[in-house]
Amino acid sequence: MIFPLHLSVFYPRPATLPVWQVAGAGLFLAAIFLLAIWSLKKRPWFAVGWLWYVGTLIPVIGIVQVGLQSMADRYTYVPLIGLSIICVWGVAELLAKWSQKRIAGPLTASIIFAALAILSWVQNGYWANSTALYKHALNVTTDNYIAHGNLGAALYLKGEVNKATTHFIEALRIAPDYNDALTNLRVSLGNNGNHSINQTIEKLEKLVKNDPEHPALYYTLGFMYRRKGELNKAIDQYKKALSYQAEFPQAQFDLAFIYSIKGEFEKALESYKKTIAIQPDLFWAYYNIGAIFALQNRVNESIIWLDRAIQHGFRDWEFLVKDKKLQNIRMTSYYKKLAGKI
Repeated sequence: MIFPLHLSVFYPRPATLPVWQVAGAGLFLAAIFLLAIWSLKKRPWFAVGWLWYVGTLIPVIGIVQVGLQSMADRYTYVPLIGLSIICVWGVAELLAKWSQKRIAGPLTASIIFAALAILSWVQNGYWANSTALYKHALNVTTDNYIAHGNLGAALYLKGEVNKATTHFIEALRIAPDYNDALTNLRVSLGNNGNHSINQTIEKLEKLVKNDPEHPALYYTLGFMYRRKGELNKAIDQYKKALSYQAEFPQAQFDLAFIYSIKGEFEKALESYKKTIAIQPDLFWAYYNIGAIFALQNRVNESIIWLDRAIQHGFRDWEFLVKDKKLQNIRMTSYYKKLAGKI
């Protein structure tokens, strides 16, 4: 309200808060509360405004965290009514003792409102498009992985694939478990018309040398080796990713998928179950376990896991009907019931 600059569409939560900031904020709040109590009889508007501000801010201040943001500009709309009450009554009291109030009041208000109008015009400019919005967010915040991820998506849609890839990787450097950036990185690398698979692998290996403990880079290298058909190298990269981030569901899932391609079904089942332990709602993991059991002619077990996949959201009945891996359960009543949903 007092200094509306460096506003951002998203403010990431800091890993830690300096003790001096917490202590300073606590002392400042305590002082304002004491001032509000002290002035209650002479200036009740101060207590009303302050209690309005604090009372309406508490539900959105993050004591109960909702969403990924540490704070949000929109959360101030109602609370700032309280501070506006203090400003209006406070300015009126100050001007009441000033002989030049008829000139000074309107002049001061005009200057303030003109400044705020200019700031509003500038702020609206940052919302012109996604690229401008997230570039500004990166300029005024630090370690803003959401802004990197969304800027990457905007650049990818504009055809600037190399720049998009850089932002996806930076988002994953800050937040290795940021799944949207990981998915988008795979898409951007998989559709990079300016680079062959070998060139992309070479670029990723250079990035790994600069950041050898980045699980997302190993995961992406594994993905590219898988696209190239070098499955053993892909397995090595996925294992490296998991060595730096044990709870990495995409790496576990892809590792299981490669094991199943190679016919190493027990290893595949183990990795799929680890995937589910990390991300219980990933229905494709349940489905693929069911498919492996079907290939092994373990019909009852296959049906159990396919049913679990459906319970967790699987609805691609057409894919299920066309999936040749389910050949061994096609005559069961369960399968016929599912096939009838198309």
